[in-house]
Amino acid sequence: MRMAEGIREGKSVSPDASRFTRKRFDLAGDELTGNDAMAILSRVTGRNFTYYQVPLDVVRQRMGEDAVKMYEWFDRVGFAVDRVALRREFPDVDFQDFESWAKTQDWNALLS
Repeated sequence: MRMAEGIREGKSVSPDASRFTRKRFDLAGDELTGNDAMAILSRVTGRNFTYYQVPLDVVRQRMGEDAVKMYEWFDRVGFAVDRVALRREFPDVDFQDFESWAKTQDWNALLS
């Protein structure tokens, strides 16, 4: 079962819910750069995508200083998930990577 499917359907991903008490789990299927994501989308859709990072001045003008701080944090620190430990902790969960997810989308409808 994919974890997201289990959560959507209200199912437990473990018969022993007590093992989750007062614990936090960061979830991730994979870790990609913007260029990696665009390469996958280009391959999956058959269309050419190019990554473009919006300059922080534009982010500031359109979204405000809080958004700038968030994007600066993404660049400076970013998210880190120990995916090996996550899979070891949840061996029965089929974590989905970006490419697998992208292959399930109706790109003709989404990009028309």
